[in-house]
Amino acid sequence: MKHYTQKFVCVREKSNGVKPLYVGITDDEASGGDIRISSKWCPAIGNAKMNSGIIRSDFEFYKACFNMAGIPFAGDLYWFDDSKDYVVYYDRACIRLDTGDIDYWDIVWHSPKKRILMKIDWEND
Repeated sequence: MKHYTQKFVCVREKSNGVKPLYVGITDDEASGGDIRISSKWCPAIGNAKMNSGIIRSDFEFYKACFNMAGIPFAGDLYWFDDSKDYVVYYDRACIRLDTGDIDYWDIVWHSPKKRILMKIDWEND
């Protein structure tokens, strides 16, 4: 098992009962079938959309923050924790953080590789 340190950027500060939100993007690409990350670390669809909304609100600022933190960042598609099972094939979800567009990629017959969207949203400060 590969161990590494994941870098995150704070995209929402703590305030009046709202916990801070940290977003990270893995350095390495993974095929959709290799993803075994629970929604604790990898956002489900609602959180993925919220992350995108925050980042889209000032995309160039957040892009600079990610790059400063050493997280290469662009308007790419990133895996998150959502999928659709169609019996003969299985789709894994991706989101474009700069537009909020969600796309599903067949991971049974194809092996697309993308980086994984990560989050921490349970810290108190």
